[in-house]
Amino acid sequence: MMDSSGRLIFGPINLTNNPSWGNYYDHNRIFFGSPSIAATEDNRFMITWEKQTEVDNVEDIYYMIYNSNGSIIKPITNLTNGPINENYYHTLSTALTDNRFIVSYNKLHNGHWLSTNDNYTVLDSDGNTIVPEATLNGRIEDIVQLSGGNIFYAQSYSNGINYVILDDETYSPVFISNTITHPSYNGFLNSISVTRDSSDNGILTWRDEKGQYEYYALVSGSDGALLSGPYISHFFDSIPDSLMFSCEQSVTTNSWQPAPGTDLFSEFSADLYGAEPGGAAILHLSYGNQALTTATNPQLTLTLPDGLSYAGDTSGIVPIISGNTVTWNLPNLEFADVGDFTVYVSVPAEDPIGTIYEISQSLTFAGEDIDPSNDSENVEVMVATMTYLPLINR
Repeated sequence: MMDSSGRLIFGPINLTNNPSWGNYYDHNRIFFGSPSIAATEDNRFMITWEKQTEVDNVEDIYYMIYNSNGSIIKPITNLTNGPINENYYHTLSTALTDNRFIVSYNKLHNGHWLSTNDNYTVLDSDGNTIVPEATLNGRIEDIVQLSGGNIFYAQSYSNGINYVILDDETYSPVFISNTITHPSYNGFLNSISVTRDSSDNGILTWRDEKGQYEYYALVSGSDGALLSGPYISHFFDSIPDSLMFSCEQSVTTNSWQPAPGTDLFSEFSADLYGAEPGGAAILHLSYGNQALTTATNPQLTLTLPDGLSYAGDTSGIVPIISGNTVTWNLPNLEFADVGDFTVYVSVPAEDPIGTIYEISQSLTFAGEDIDPSNDSENVEVMVATMTYLPLINR
């Protein structure tokens, strides 16, 4: 236990105090796993974990409840106490309002992975049972209480994500979603996590099996409507790199509120680019809309100085070239829409090393921007001898 300043006020202590661990050859080992902790409004802490005894193939869930000063409210208690060959695993404890805990877990019948279902139990902060073991279809990956009171949890299936909203008083489903997925999905899903915002919405994040994509979705906590997504929120271009992050509420929220109106931005990825004489500078441009009103008919314009010439780009849009300007007619930009592409600019072969050119870009649309300060930018291109080093990943 630590106080709000991080000072240790109690512990650490051994929760399980297991005196014997068995050994591999006698098949009598003891395993502990999947610890989880949650705190109620009255400063009670529930800790849950799994204990497996190999000799009789029993796997059960245990819990304790502590006060904020380290005193025991509920001693070690077997929550499930299942028979031989009935295993309980993947425990997750979550605090609810009115000083309650909901403990979710999976139940495996007769050692058969296909004979599983999801279960949950609700207890008060004294450790008394409010709702005895109840069964839900599917496997709960993560669970949270929304700001409006309903309980929101996510499930994984072979072809995507399901989410369920439970009533806070009856614990019966208010909404059960269809499977949601993304066109880029391939393989199993991992690291499924849920959290909430202050507007009674649920937030889902997860990643694909290879760790190439992280997905995001926003869900209404009142009726289960899918408000946004699934979108790819982060990605790697190549498979050797991968996204790795925890599940079980690994995401959180902040208090940022997007502004009304339209607020575009456009920027280069660097302040200075290089190119060999007779070669091409490789410029990377990004743009987007970070306010609530859609930007209609946006245009991104690149202005080149005398001597430099446009050599191509990766936008997929055929630009309009007029003199020293290159203009891309972009699609309408809604709130949180972003895009980026690469532009190739040719440098004269006769330019001496050290020659510097200045390029400008600007983003406009059929309307008024609430903050035009980030709608344009200048960048320099230097004629230089380019040295290419091998990439070293650490």
